[in-house]
Amino acid sequence: MRFITFILICLLTYSCVPIQIAPQIKDYKIKKGKNFKRKLPKQYSYIFKDPHGANSFYHFFNANHQQDAVDVAHNIAITIDHRTYYLSFFETEKKTKILNLIPSILGDDSENQIDSIENWYIVLMVRDVHFNDALKQGYRERDKIIAYLNKLKASYINSITYDSSWTPTLD
Repeated sequence: MRFITFILICLLTYSCVPIQIAPQIKDYKIKKGKNFKRKLPKQYSYIFKDPHGANSFYHFFNANHQQDAVDVAHNIAITIDHRTYYLSFFETEKKTKILNLIPSILGDDSENQIDSIENWYIVLMVRDVHFNDALKQGYRERDKIIAYLNKLKASYINSITYDSSWTPTLD
C-alpha cells in the first residue's frame, strides 16, 4: 500500500494536464478553414504545419511570386495545367496549453501554472476563375491542385533562403 501511495505522489508531482492541444498534422490535411480556426473562411483548405515559424511563408511567397509586398496573401493568380486559379493563404497559430498541477495545488499565483507551446500552420485556399472552391470534394481538377500545393509545400519546407528561382511545374 505504501508503494502505491508513493507512486501516486510521484505521478502527481510530475504531472501536467493538457487544457488545449494543437492538432498534429504529419503531412497535410484538407478540411474547412472555419473548422480549423474560427476566424478563417468556410472554404476547404490545404493545411500543413509550418516548420519555419511566423511570417516565413509570407516572405517565401512574396519572393517567389514577385508581389512586391502588395496583396501577397490573397487571390494570387496561379496557373495549373494551363488554367488560372486564385490562391490565398493564412499563417495561423494554435497553442498547446498544459496545466502544471503542483503550482496550482500549492496555490502559487504565478504564471507558471499554465505552459503554452506555439504551433504555426499554413492554410492555403484555392478558387477557380468563377470563385468556386477548388479543394472541395468532387472538383474536377482537385488532384492536380493538391499536387501543385504539395510541390509548393515541399519547396517551402526545404527552403533556407527565399530567392525567386523556384517555379513549380506539373508534369
